[in-house]
Amino acid sequence: GLAKIDRKKIERDFTLWYATWKRGEVEYARNAWFALSPEERVECIEKTPAYLRWVKAPDMAAASFLKSRHWRDVPEEAIAAPSRGIAKVCGKLWMGTRLAALSKEPTGRIIFTTFDEQEIAAGRATREALVHSKRLEHGWPLVTTMRDLARRKEPFVTSLGLLPFVSDFQGVSQIRDRQLIDAWAALHERRGWPFIEFVAEWTYFPPIDPNASDLDQAVEDALTAFLSTISEAGHDDAA
Repeated sequence: GLAKIDRKKIERDFTLWYATWKRGEVEYARNAWFALSPEERVECIEKTPAYLRWVKAPDMAAASFLKSRHWRDVPEEAIAAPSRGIAKVCGKLWMGTRLAALSKEPTGRIIFTTFDEQEIAAGRATREALVHSKRLEHGWPLVTTMRDLARRKEPFVTSLGLLPFVSDFQGVSQIRDRQLIDAWAALHERRGWPFIEFVAEWTYFPPIDPNASDLDQAVEDALTAFLSTISEAGHDDAA
């Protein structure tokens, strides 16, 4: 039989691969994965992202995909798909990229001007409050850039690496889903993150549990699930 260490690695590769697929019974898929040769598993991992881009929304169960080795169906020209593209403001890729960036420590420099120092000295402002507002403004350079481009109606070009991980993001309507938007805004506030300037009628967020009674907890869980999926797949440095 397979050495224990091999099984562990094959299992781990399967978990990461299945996270990008998410369709069909996981047990059947796992059996089909173990039935592939090591070369086929490598090939499958390499070509699945291209397949997902090519087919857009596959409704095939993971096990069928693996058994029929459907990753081989992708035409050559589709494999060399672009690695960067435009992320539409408030769309799935834009929001996923933004949340991934915010989940990192803020690296933007916080600078105190002479005017700031005078305001603090005069008791009109506290250093803590100024640090907070400056961090919201400049703490995450990528997020600030995204905001500035959106204000100027200029396109934001970014890595497409996160696409498979944001495919299940749900559209939240500014009109109908006010409470859910407020819950996402409150999450940002708790974490000291800047919220988006609402420009779109629909904004996409990680999906929440439809039966959740506590919206605050539901958005925390949704964010945690998204961030752990991308960190497992090594995409949490997306920029």
